[in-house]
Amino acid sequence: MRHFITGLFFCLATSLSLAAMDVNKTNQQDLESIKGIGPKVSQLIMTERAIKPFTSWDDLIKRVKGIGPKAAMRFSEGGLTVDEMSYKP
Repeated sequence: MRHFITGLFFCLATSLSLAAMDVNKTNQQDLESIKGIGPKVSQLIMTERAIKPFTSWDDLIKRVKGIGPKAAMRFSEGGLTVDEMSYKP
């Protein structure tokens, strides 16, 4: 029984670490935890978001230099969402 509870705990912890992060709600440190988003891109995202929240992936791609469809796909696979939606090319 103890092994079952321990296993369940680790499964829960793993699923929480893979939880989606909405670009309009997450902080800079969490953005940088997504593979491919470094300090420069995260700062660009935060700057643009302060002006106006992102309404869609197309809006994010258009407003943040350095993010194109390929990067958007990687970020989405890493757990990033825009308005709680994954990227769909």
